[in-house]
Amino acid sequence: MQKKTLILIQLLIFILSLVLAGSMSIAGDKKTASDTGPDEMILKTAAAIKAAKFPHKKHQESFECGECHHSESDDGIKYPYVDGMEIKKCVVCHNKDNMDNPKLNNFKLIAHGLCKECHKRNKDKAPTKCSGCHIK
Repeated sequence: MQKKTLILIQLLIFILSLVLAGSMSIAGDKKTASDTGPDEMILKTAAAIKAAKFPHKKHQESFECGECHHSESDDGIKYPYVDGMEIKKCVVCHNKDNMDNPKLNNFKLIAHGLCKECHKRNKDKAPTKCSGCHIK
């Protein structure tokens, strides 16, 4: 029990330090396109069978970054994106070499899990058929 408490305290200190570091940025500092990622993306797996068009900027207008992006602490605890965090490609961690969970160990599975569920919940605003995102 003490080990879990210590890990949680360390995680909270880490998150607070990230938040404080982000809040100490220079006033008037503006985000650039490189800070927010590209406006449009083409998402594809290593097999590149059917790439998907992804309007990143449009999603940024509706959602917080932490709803999709996250990281993991050294002890394996997942935590959401906070301002200033480096965003890595999903496949850095979500691959068969780094992740034992077969439901999360490839890009197609995590994208379908996250994207398709959100599109179902927002079917009046988002495509729900494969062809709505995947390029022919």
